[in-house]
This record gives sequence, structure tokens and C-alpha cells, in this order.
Amino acid sequence: MKIILLIGSKRWSFNRRINAGFVEKLASFHDIQLSVFDRTTIIQQHKSILEAYNKIKPDVFICYAKLGKSRFVDAASKINCPKIMIDVDYSHRPVALQKLYKACGFDLILQRGAFSRPKDFSIPWIWLPFSADQKIFQPDKPFLKRTNKIGFAGSLNHSYPTRVRAVNTLRGKQLLVVCRKCFGGKYTSFLKQYRSYFTSTELNSPHGKMFEILASGGLVLSGPFFGETELGLQNCFVRYKSDCSDLVEKATFIIKNQRVARDIANKGHNVFLQKHTDDVRIKELYDHIQNLVHGRSLVKLWGI
Repeated sequence: MKIILLIGSKRWSFNRRINAGFVEKLASFHDIQLSVFDRTTIIQQHKSILEAYNKIKPDVFICYAKLGKSRFVDAASKINCPKIMIDVDYSHRPVALQKLYKACGFDLILQRGAFSRPKDFSIPWIWLPFSADQKIFQPDKPFLKRTNKIGFAGSLNHSYPTRVRAVNTLRGKQLLVVCRKCFGGKYTSFLKQYRSYFTSTELNSPHGKMFEILASGGLVLSGPFFGETELGLQNCFVRYKSDCSDLVEKATFIIKNQRVARDIANKGHNVFLQKHTDDVRIKELYDHIQNLVHGRSLVKLWGI
């Protein structure tokens, strides 16, 4: 099966581990021949999207993240093989994206974030949660041999007001270690250094970092999020209230009760290994593609 994967922009190409790098693992299946482009390379190598399509003759055309250019819409509407959109930030422009997806004639929307989607939408819409690479984030030391502090790595800007307030509060109480410009090997090492890690869920959706913390064997300190039960994570992290009113209390608890924290972290790591590795999730993506191509029923493994 020949597949074209078109990455929406360099933003998604940059963080390959979670975004394009995950989908590229489709190439590990013996019956998949994957051609990967972003909007620049497809023009450089084939002059246009349609020329690439006509030359490669794919069985499936996959787009990752937003593709809002009018020239893409025109081209996509002329592509006759099954078309899949893997969406990441649907919550930001829902009405515009609904119109875009219909204009492009997508046959399936796979949504990485567990955001609300339109009712009675004509295109099948399935949640494909984030995951993590178990090899990259394999713990290198037992939980109790790590530094007994809470770590944080992530964006601190106006898009995450609750996160910014929470980080300032925890730092003010000297409960948090923040890793600045934390990318690549520095980031993976950071997630293996401390026992616990703070994260936020303003969009009510478990993001990629949460699965990477679980993969590294750390304890997740998080607000409530959609899909806790469906993902099997309801007892696998320490939950603070959405308004952060008990955040300091919960952070202090996990610092002082490390054997309890270890047991929760171990439970989360075990659930991760069973359900949320990249190997597990890429097989889910492969099955969705096969079901679409062969006209079989599309299975919503995670409830939505």
C-alpha cells in the first residue's frame, strides 16, 4: 500500500517525536510504502501536490495538521484515493476547519486531542490519542533513586494561563524545577531525573507530554482531563482541581509520601506499556487506514 504523508508546516516537522515522527512509523509495516513531504519539499520535488499524486499513485493520502491554503484545497478535491486528516489543534478554529475538511473531501478525521467535535458531521471522526516512544523514554533508574523534586518542561505563554499561574505558585513554594529551552536529549534526560512532573490540561485533553512522563516512569501531577477512564489512567496520576486550589497541597503530598507516589507512578508506567506506546498507537492508525481502504467499519477504540 502506497501512502503520501503531507506535513502541514515546519512547526509539525520540528517536533517530529510527537508529530510527523510518529506517523512515519507506518513505514515499519512491511506492506506500507510511505512518501513524506512538507509543503515546501513537495513543491521542490514534484512542483505540485497533484503532480506528486499522479506520479506516486498512492492508495491513501494523509495530511498532518492544518493545511489551509486555497491551492491545497483545490488539489485535495481532485485527489481520488481515500484522504485522511490527522488533526492536532482543532479546538482553535473549529468552524473554519469543518469547512476546510468538507471542501477537501476528507474521508476520515483522526484527532490527536480529545476536543469536542461537531455533532452530525458528515465525515467520520475518531480520537487517536497521543502516545510516546518507549525506547526513547525508557527509565534508567528506579523511582526512589531519582531526585525528590517536581519537574516541569513546556511552554509558558498566554495560551496556557492556568499553567503559568500554577508554575509561578509552585516555584514560589520552592516545589518546582523548571527546565528552560528543554528539547531533544536535554528533554528526555530531564524526564528521567526527577520523581514527579507537573503538567496542565487547559484544553481538557491529555497531551503528548503526559504520555512521555508516564513512559519515563515519573509521577504525573495533572488537572482533570477528558478520557481518564477510557485511557485507563484514572488511578495513575495525582489530580489537582481545575482551579488549582489544592495544587500546593497535592504537590507537597507527593514530595512527602514517596512510596505512595512510587506506587502510583509504577501503575501509570505499566498502563502506558500496555496501552499507550507508539507501537500500540501506530498499529491503531494502521488498522484505521486498512478499515477505511477496505470499506470496513471504523472502530472508535477510545469512545469518541
